[in-house]
Amino acid sequence: QLDKDHTQLDKNYTQLDKNYTQLDKNYTQLDRSYAQQISEFSKLADKHEVLSKDFQALRLKYHRLETQHKKLDADLRELLDSFSWRVTRPYRYLSQGLKNFVRSLKKNTVKLILKNPALHQTVRDAHAKIPGNDGGLPNSETRTDKFHFGLDSPNEEHKVFSESLTLRGWALTEASEVDITFFIDELEFRAFKPALSRPDVTEVYPWLPHATDCGFSEQINLDFLSSGAHTLTLVAKNAEGYRSELKQDFYLLKGNQLYSAWLKYQLSNDPQTAIGKALNSDQFVVHVIVNEGLDIGASLATLNSIAAQDWSSWKVHYLGNDWQEIQRSLLPEIRLALQEKTDVASSLVELLQRVNPDRDYLLGLNSGEQLFPFALRELIACAQAMNSDLVYSDHDTLNSDGIHVDPVFTFGWSPDHVMSRNYVGDMYLVRAATISLDFISTCKPSDWRYALLLHIGNCSDKIHRVASILWSAPAQAGKNLERRLRDETVVLEKHLSQLEPQANLTMVDGYRYIEWPIPGEPRVSIIIPTTAKLDLIKPCLDSLTAITAYENYEILMLDNSRGRNPDGIAYLHDKKFEVIECDETFNWSRLNNIGARRAKADYLLFLNDDIEITDARWLQELLRHAVRPEVGAVGGLLLYPNGAIQHAGVFIVNFGGGCAHLFHKMMPDEKIYRRLDRTVREVTANTGACLMLSRKKFEAMEGFDEELAVVGNDIDLCLRLSTLGYRNIWTPQCCLIHHESISRKASLPKADEMAMWKRWSIKFSEGDSYYNPNLSLEKWDCSLRLDMPAEELIADLQFDAQDLRKNRQLTLTPGVNLIGYIRAEMGVGEGARSDARALEAAAIDFGIINFETANPGRMTDLSWRHKEILSAPYDINLIHINADFLPLAKQELPAHFFKGRYNIAYWAWELEEIPREWIPAFEEIDEVWVPSEFVRQAMEKSSPVPVITIPHCIDLKTESVLSRSYFGIPESAFTFLTMFDTRSIAERKNPYGAVKAFKQAFAGNNKEVCLILKVNNAEEVKLDSLLEEIKSHPNILIMETPHSRLEINALLSLIDCFVSLHRSEGFGLAPAEAMCLGKATIITNWSGSIDYMTADNCKAIDFELIRIEKTLGPYKAGQRWAEPDLEQAAAAMRELAADPELTAKLGNNARETIRQFFSPTAVGRKMLSRLEEIRQHQESNTAR
Repeated sequence: QLDKDHTQLDKNYTQLDKNYTQLDKNYTQLDRSYAQQISEFSKLADKHEVLSKDFQALRLKYHRLETQHKKLDADLRELLDSFSWRVTRPYRYLSQGLKNFVRSLKKNTVKLILKNPALHQTVRDAHAKIPGNDGGLPNSETRTDKFHFGLDSPNEEHKVFSESLTLRGWALTEASEVDITFFIDELEFRAFKPALSRPDVTEVYPWLPHATDCGFSEQINLDFLSSGAHTLTLVAKNAEGYRSELKQDFYLLKGNQLYSAWLKYQLSNDPQTAIGKALNSDQFVVHVIVNEGLDIGASLATLNSIAAQDWSSWKVHYLGNDWQEIQRSLLPEIRLALQEKTDVASSLVELLQRVNPDRDYLLGLNSGEQLFPFALRELIACAQAMNSDLVYSDHDTLNSDGIHVDPVFTFGWSPDHVMSRNYVGDMYLVRAATISLDFISTCKPSDWRYALLLHIGNCSDKIHRVASILWSAPAQAGKNLERRLRDETVVLEKHLSQLEPQANLTMVDGYRYIEWPIPGEPRVSIIIPTTAKLDLIKPCLDSLTAITAYENYEILMLDNSRGRNPDGIAYLHDKKFEVIECDETFNWSRLNNIGARRAKADYLLFLNDDIEITDARWLQELLRHAVRPEVGAVGGLLLYPNGAIQHAGVFIVNFGGGCAHLFHKMMPDEKIYRRLDRTVREVTANTGACLMLSRKKFEAMEGFDEELAVVGNDIDLCLRLSTLGYRNIWTPQCCLIHHESISRKASLPKADEMAMWKRWSIKFSEGDSYYNPNLSLEKWDCSLRLDMPAEELIADLQFDAQDLRKNRQLTLTPGVNLIGYIRAEMGVGEGARSDARALEAAAIDFGIINFETANPGRMTDLSWRHKEILSAPYDINLIHINADFLPLAKQELPAHFFKGRYNIAYWAWELEEIPREWIPAFEEIDEVWVPSEFVRQAMEKSSPVPVITIPHCIDLKTESVLSRSYFGIPESAFTFLTMFDTRSIAERKNPYGAVKAFKQAFAGNNKEVCLILKVNNAEEVKLDSLLEEIKSHPNILIMETPHSRLEINALLSLIDCFVSLHRSEGFGLAPAEAMCLGKATIITNWSGSIDYMTADNCKAIDFELIRIEKTLGPYKAGQRWAEPDLEQAAAAMRELAADPELTAKLGNNARETIRQFFSPTAVGRKMLSRLEEIRQHQESNTAR
C-alpha cells in the first residue's frame, strides 16, 4: 500500500511540475506582453506630449491670427463704409502719384542738403524767427532762431496736478547741448539736460546733431507748493549764450481736493455705463445683507443708500437685534421704501434658504458702508453681460466729516493680490448659486465676505470688475484696521490649510506673504547674457555666489563680448563658470534661447549681468512661485543703486512700445499707491532683467521670439503665457539692485516697436487688466486720469488770488531751516528731532522741512509737526540727511531752498574713513556738523569745508505709567536691554555679542536675570539666526512688536542696564538715552560713544580692532571696527546683577554727564555760538 501511495505521489509531483512549468511559460509570456504594452504606452505618452506642445503652439498662433484678422476686418469695414472713401475714389489715383513725387523730391533734397554744408546753413537760417532781447527773463520768442523747444506736459488740456507734476518735452539747438532750468512762480526748482530719445523730433529735424536725444521727462515733487494756480517757466540755454523760454499755467490740488473735484465731475457727467442704462428687467433679485453695527446712525446711512438705488429689484435682509429701533429712526419715505422689501434674518444660513439660486444675487454690507445710487444697476448689468459669478468695483472711504477720501481704484481679478492685501474690499455682488450652505455655515458673521471672496476666487474664473466708484466704507481707526487685518489673516490661514497645507503665511507691517512649498530642491539654471564688462559681471557674480542661500543652481554665461573685454572673460574662466561663446550680432532673445537649450535644469532664470544680489532668499522667493502650475513668469523688485524703483511690474499702455514700468524711478516709500511695491500680485509682464519660469512652459512658448532682438521680447513672452491662461507673478520678496543707469537714454528700436504693435495692438488698445482705466497712462504712479477739461474740473474750487506768488521768498530771516526725516522712527529721525530740541532750547528761530523720500522707516512720530513748513524762510539750512542721500534731497526739494543760504549738512558715520562715494557731496555744502569727535576725525580726512562737532542732545521724559507686565518683563528679574534695527547692519550693532555675553554670564534657567532684545522694523526672515542663538535660554526675550516713542521711553525706564556691544557707532543714541534716565550701561569703549563715557558712569568694554572681512552694506571690506571682549562683558553683567549699589552709582553719574554736556540747553548753546560765528564771518566778507 505504501508503494502504491508513493507511486501516486510521484505521479502527482510530476503533474505539479508540469503545471509549474506551464505557469512559468504563461508568466514569461505575460511579462513580455506587459513590457510590450509599457513600451507602447510610453510611445503614446511621448506622442501625446508632442501633440500637446503642437496644440499649444497652434492655439497661440490661432489667437494671433484671430486678433490680427479682427483688427484688419474692423479697419477695412470702417474704411469701406466711410463716405469719404466712396466720394474720393476719382482722386485717389492722382493723390498717390503726387505723394510719390513729393516723397522722391524730399528724399533727394535732404541728401543734397546733407552733402552741401552751404545749403545746410541756408536751410537752418530759414527756421529763424526773430532776434531776442537782453533784459530780464526772456519772453517766449527770445533767441528762438537758435532753439527748437516743445512742452508736452503740462499743457492747456492737462494742467491739473496733485502731489507731483510730470514735466515732459524736448529742446534742442543747432550746435551745442541744451541746459534747462525751470521755475515755478519765478522761483527756481531744478536744472537738467535733455537726454531722452525723441524719434518724432528726429524726423522733423534730421539735420540737427542732438535731435536724437533731445527729450526730457522729470517728475516734480509739489509738496512744497500751496494749492491753487501757478505758473511754470522753462528757460533753455546753450553754450553760445542763446536762450529761449516757455510758460505754462497749471493748477495744484492738494490733499483730497483733486479726488473730490474728480468725483464730483464724474457724478455730474452720468457715470452709468451704456449697458447699465439699458438694463430694465426685474427678473434678477439682489439680496442685500446688512450686518448690525454698534452705531444706529451708521446702519441708517447704509439703509438710506439702499433705498436710494435707481434700480428697484432688491431685497434687504438685516442681521441684527435692533431692527425695531432702526425702523423708528428711519425717515418716513425711507421706511416706506424699505418696509415691503426688508426682513430680519437670524443667520446667513437662514437667509440663503430663502433665495432662488438660479436667479438671485447676494451683496453684503456692514453697517456704515454706503452705495452710490447707481451701484446695484451697474453691478447686475456687468454680472448679466459677462455671466459673472462675482462682480466687484472701485470704492472709497467716508471720513468723519462725510467727505469722500482715499479712493481704491481696483485692478483686475488677482488671487495673489487679494491674499497679500484685500484690494477688493467687502462689498461685491455674488451669484447665489455659487454659495453652498455647508461652506457658509463654517464662516463667522464678521469675516464671511473675505472667506467667500477667497473661496469663489479659487473655484471660478467668472470674476469681473466695474471700474467705477460704487460704494464707500467708513474710515477705520488704527486698532479697528489692525483687528480687521488679523481677522482676514485667520481666514486666509484656514483657506490655505485646504488649498495648500504646506504653505506658510507670514505678515510684515500689515502685508501678508505666502511661502508656497518648493517640492524637493529643483535645480535652477541661471542664464546671463553678457558683454563681459568686468565692473558689471564681478559684482553680479560675486554677490550671487556669496549671498544666495538656495544652493541647487548652475550659472551659464552667454559671451557676446566678441573679444572686446578679455579681462572679464578671464575672470569668468578663473571662477570656473560655464561660458558659452556667442560671437554674433547682439540679439537678446537668441542669446537666452541658446542658454535655455544648453541648460540642464527644470527651471530657468534669465538674469542681466548688471544685477547685484542683496538678499540671501531672493532665488527661492522666485522659485516658490515658479513651481506653481498656474503661474507663468515670475519677477521681483529691482531697484536702481540710489534706491529708486526700476521694476515693480509692467503694465500695458496704448502708445510708444505698448508698455511701461509701474512706479518707475519712484522711491519705495509711503507715496507709492496702496503700497503696491510691498504687495505680491499678478502683473501683465515682468522684465527680462530678472525673469523665472519652468522649462516646460518656456519650451511650450517656443522660447523668446528672436524677431524681437533688443526689447519687447520679455513682454511678448509674458503676453503669450497669459494668453494660455497662466498668471505672471511679481513679488517684492525678491529685491535686487539693477545697475542700469537711472539716467540712461531710453530708446526703442523701431523694428521691435512695430513688431510688438503688429502682434498686440488690440491688447495695447484694450488696456491692462491689472491696472485701472481711471488711472493715468501718462504717469507711472497710479495718479488719477485727468482727461476732462481743467476748467470744468476746478469750476467750483475757490483759490486765494495771492497763491501765484505765495511761495516767493523776497528776503531771508536769520534762523534755521531744519531739513530732515523729522517723522521717521529710526536713528536718523531721532537725530533730526535732537536738532529741533537744541534749536528750541537756544531760542533760535527755525522751521522744519520734513523729507521722507527713500526712507524705509515708519513716519509716525508727529511730535514736531507744529513746526513743519513748506518754504525755506531762514538764511541757514541745517540738512540732517547723510551724504549718500543728499543728491536725492536736492533733486526732490526746490532749488531755491538752497540758493543764497548757508548750507550745513549734519552727517554721521561709523568707521574711520568715510565712503569715497560721499566726497562729491562736499561740493553741495558750506559746512558739516557731526555728532562726535570720532566722526569729526573721519570726516576731516576728506572734507574741504569746516567740520564741527555738535553732539546729539538727549532729553527723555518718562511720564508713562506703563509697568513691566505691559512689556512681558519679569517683575523681579535684573533686566538687561539691547536694541537694534533690522534695516541697519546687524554686524555693526552686534546684538549677537550681547546674547553671547549673557549666555556666558548666566544659565538659561536663571530666572533672576533677563535679557531683552528690542528689534525695530522686525522682519521674520532676518531673525532666524537670532532665534536659533537664543533657543537654549528662555530668559532671553525678543521684543519685535512696533512701539511708539513714548513706549520706548517707558521701556528704557523699566530696565536695570543697557548693553551696547557695538563694533562701531557714530554717536550711540540708545545708550546715551538710557544714561539720561539714570541707567547703568555696558558699552564698547570705541568710536562715537566714548564722548559721553567716563570711568565712573559706565562699564567700558575693551576691544580689539579687526578688519572687516567682507563688504556689509555701506561698510567696505578692509576697513576696521572693534571686536568687544565678550568675557569682560559677561563679567560686567554678573557684577552689576549682583551689586545694586554699583548699578545705581553708575546710573546716577551717567545721568549727570548727559545733563551737563548733552542736554538740549548744553547742545543749543553750542549751536547758537557756531551760528553766530557763521554770520559774523559772512558779514565781514560782505564788508570787504
